[in-house]
Amino acid sequence: MAITNQNRDHLTNPSNPYYLNTNENPAMVLVPSLLTKKNYHEWVRSMQMSLRSKSKLQSVDESLPSPPIGDPMYEKWHRCNQMVVSWLRSVMKISIAKYVLWMDLAVDVWNDVRNRFSQRVNFQIATLQEEIYGLKKGDMAVLKYFTSLKTSWEELEMFEPLPQ
Repeated sequence: MAITNQNRDHLTNPSNPYYLNTNENPAMVLVPSLLTKKNYHEWVRSMQMSLRSKSKLQSVDESLPSPPIGDPMYEKWHRCNQMVVSWLRSVMKISIAKYVLWMDLAVDVWNDVRNRFSQRVNFQIATLQEEIYGLKKGDMAVLKYFTSLKTSWEELEMFEPLPQ
Protein backbone atom coordinates (compact mmCIF):
# COMPACT_ATOMS: atom_id res chain seq x y z
CA MET A 1 0.00 0.00 0.00
CA ALA A 2 2.86 2.40 0.81
CA ILE A 3 4.32 2.00 -2.68
CA THR A 4 0.97 2.84 -4.24
CA ASN A 5 0.64 5.98 -2.10
CA GLN A 6 4.19 7.04 -2.94
CA ASN A 7 3.59 6.48 -6.65
CA ARG A 8 0.37 8.54 -6.53
CA ASP A 9 1.70 11.39 -4.35
CA HIS A 10 2.93 13.26 -7.43
CA LEU A 11 -0.69 13.46 -8.63
CA THR A 12 -2.14 15.15 -5.54
CA ASN A 13 0.63 16.74 -3.48
CA PRO A 14 1.71 20.18 -4.80
CA SER A 15 4.91 20.06 -2.73
CA ASN A 16 6.00 16.86 -4.48
CA PRO A 17 8.69 17.84 -7.03
CA TYR A 18 7.02 15.64 -9.67
CA TYR A 19 3.57 17.18 -9.21
CA LEU A 20 2.14 18.97 -12.25
CA ASN A 21 -1.14 20.81 -11.97
CA THR A 22 -3.64 20.04 -14.72
CA ASN A 23 -3.49 23.71 -15.78
CA GLU A 24 0.27 23.57 -16.39
CA ASN A 25 1.41 23.04 -19.95
CA PRO A 26 4.63 23.38 -21.97
CA ALA A 27 3.62 26.74 -23.46
CA MET A 28 2.93 28.29 -20.07
CA VAL A 29 4.77 31.59 -19.54
CA LEU A 30 6.10 31.82 -15.99
CA VAL A 31 7.68 35.29 -16.08
CA PRO A 32 6.65 38.48 -17.87
CA SER A 33 9.94 39.19 -19.66
CA LEU A 34 11.83 37.10 -22.19
CA LEU A 35 15.49 36.45 -21.41
CA THR A 36 17.73 38.78 -23.40
CA LYS A 37 21.46 39.41 -23.32
CA LYS A 38 20.89 42.32 -20.94
CA ASN A 39 18.32 41.14 -18.38
CA TYR A 40 19.73 37.84 -17.10
CA HIS A 41 19.72 38.86 -13.43
CA GLU A 42 16.11 40.01 -13.41
CA TRP A 43 15.06 37.00 -15.49
CA VAL A 44 16.82 34.40 -13.32
CA ARG A 45 15.44 35.96 -10.16
CA SER A 46 11.90 35.85 -11.56
CA MET A 47 12.37 32.27 -12.77
CA GLN A 48 13.68 31.16 -9.37
CA MET A 49 10.61 32.59 -7.66
CA SER A 50 8.26 31.01 -10.21
CA LEU A 51 9.96 27.62 -10.14
CA ARG A 52 10.09 27.66 -6.33
CA SER A 53 6.37 28.45 -6.17
CA LYS A 54 5.73 25.33 -8.28
CA SER A 55 8.21 23.16 -6.31
CA LYS A 56 10.33 22.88 -9.47
CA LEU A 57 13.48 24.79 -8.49
CA GLN A 58 15.02 21.39 -7.69
CA SER A 59 14.82 20.58 -11.39
CA VAL A 60 17.43 23.22 -12.17
CA ASP A 61 19.57 23.44 -9.02
CA GLU A 62 20.88 19.86 -9.27
CA SER A 63 19.14 18.71 -6.08
CA LEU A 64 16.70 16.42 -7.93
CA PRO A 65 18.81 13.93 -9.89
CA SER A 66 17.29 11.62 -12.45
CA PRO A 67 16.24 8.24 -11.07
CA PRO A 68 17.74 5.35 -13.01
CA ILE A 69 15.88 4.29 -16.16
CA GLY A 70 13.56 1.48 -15.14
CA ASP A 71 12.91 3.00 -11.71
CA PRO A 72 9.17 3.56 -11.20
CA MET A 73 9.87 7.26 -10.55
CA TYR A 74 11.86 7.77 -13.78
CA GLU A 75 8.85 8.53 -15.99
CA LYS A 76 7.49 11.00 -13.44
CA TRP A 77 10.90 12.71 -13.22
CA HIS A 78 11.26 12.75 -17.02
CA ARG A 79 7.81 14.27 -17.55
CA CYS A 80 8.49 16.97 -14.97
CA ASN A 81 11.95 17.68 -16.42
CA GLN A 82 10.53 18.09 -19.93
CA MET A 83 7.89 20.50 -18.64
CA VAL A 84 10.55 22.65 -16.94
CA VAL A 85 12.71 22.60 -20.10
CA SER A 86 9.69 23.82 -22.07
CA TRP A 87 8.97 26.56 -19.54
CA LEU A 88 12.57 27.75 -19.67
CA ARG A 89 12.65 27.86 -23.46
CA SER A 90 9.30 29.62 -23.68
CA VAL A 91 10.66 32.67 -21.84
CA MET A 92 13.81 33.16 -23.90
CA LYS A 93 14.31 35.25 -26.99
CA ILE A 94 14.52 32.98 -30.03
CA SER A 95 18.14 34.01 -30.56
CA ILE A 96 18.97 32.53 -27.12
CA ALA A 97 16.55 29.58 -27.14
CA LYS A 98 18.14 28.17 -30.29
CA TYR A 99 21.34 27.47 -28.34
CA VAL A 100 19.53 25.26 -25.83
CA LEU A 101 17.05 23.67 -28.23
CA TRP A 102 18.80 20.29 -28.25
CA MET A 103 19.35 20.10 -24.50
CA ASP A 104 17.08 17.58 -22.80
CA LEU A 105 17.81 18.28 -19.14
CA ALA A 106 16.43 21.34 -17.34
CA VAL A 107 19.61 21.57 -15.28
CA ASP A 108 21.72 21.71 -18.48
CA VAL A 109 19.58 24.49 -19.94
CA TRP A 110 19.78 26.43 -16.66
CA ASN A 111 23.55 26.02 -16.35
CA ASP A 112 24.17 26.93 -19.99
CA VAL A 113 22.21 30.16 -19.66
CA ARG A 114 23.96 30.96 -16.37
CA ASN A 115 27.38 30.37 -17.92
CA ARG A 116 26.53 32.58 -20.90
CA PHE A 117 25.09 35.55 -19.03
CA SER A 118 26.02 35.62 -15.34
CA GLN A 119 29.38 37.32 -15.96
CA ARG A 120 27.48 40.46 -16.91
CA VAL A 121 26.04 40.61 -13.39
CA ASN A 122 29.42 41.45 -11.83
CA PHE A 123 29.85 44.26 -14.34
CA GLN A 124 26.36 45.58 -13.55
CA ILE A 125 27.08 45.52 -9.80
CA ALA A 126 30.37 47.36 -10.28
CA THR A 127 28.67 49.96 -12.46
CA LEU A 128 25.94 50.54 -9.87
CA GLN A 129 28.46 50.82 -7.04
CA GLU A 130 30.39 53.34 -9.09
CA GLU A 131 27.22 55.35 -9.75
CA ILE A 132 26.34 55.38 -6.04
CA TYR A 133 29.85 56.39 -5.04
CA GLY A 134 29.98 59.11 -7.68
CA LEU A 135 26.53 60.55 -7.01
CA LYS A 136 26.88 64.11 -5.69
CA LYS A 137 24.08 66.37 -4.59
CA GLY A 138 25.56 69.40 -6.31
CA ASP A 139 22.71 71.73 -7.26
CA MET A 140 20.13 68.89 -7.26
CA ALA A 141 17.11 69.31 -5.01
CA VAL A 142 17.39 67.17 -1.88
CA LEU A 143 14.36 65.10 -2.88
CA LYS A 144 15.78 64.39 -6.35
CA TYR A 145 19.20 63.52 -4.90
CA PHE A 146 17.68 61.20 -2.28
CA THR A 147 15.40 59.55 -4.88
CA SER A 148 18.36 58.92 -7.22
CA LEU A 149 20.42 57.47 -4.39
CA LYS A 150 17.56 55.31 -3.07
CA THR A 151 16.78 54.01 -6.58
CA SER A 152 20.41 52.96 -7.07
CA TRP A 153 20.53 51.31 -3.63
CA GLU A 154 17.35 49.36 -4.37
CA GLU A 155 18.66 48.30 -7.76
CA LEU A 156 21.88 47.11 -6.10
CA GLU A 157 19.86 45.21 -3.48
CA MET A 158 18.17 43.27 -6.28
CA PHE A 159 21.50 41.54 -6.88
CA GLU A 160 21.38 39.93 -3.44
CA PRO A 161 20.69 36.19 -3.71
CA LEU A 162 17.16 35.03 -3.01
CA PRO A 163 16.61 33.34 0.35
CA GLN A 164 16.59 29.56 0.17
